[in-house]
Amino acid sequence: MNIAQLHEQVKNLSDGQLAEISQRGDMTASLALAELNSRNDFREASAQQMGKPPTIAEQERAKVMQGI
Repeated sequence: MNIAQLHEQVKNLSDGQLAEISQRGDMTASLALAELNSRNDFREASAQQMGKPPTIAEQERAKVMQGI
């Protein structure tokens, strides 16, 4: 199995499964750690985005959607 195929398999695993695989010490473990890191970065960015006030453009789009 090539790296691209392994990466596709790793992307479909749960966080718990990735944590287990990351303890193996082989190439799959490296891919699992990279996927966990990517997911954590995404979650942190999403959480920070949730706390920010909407931009003016987002506010104007919301008004249009509400019919104002």
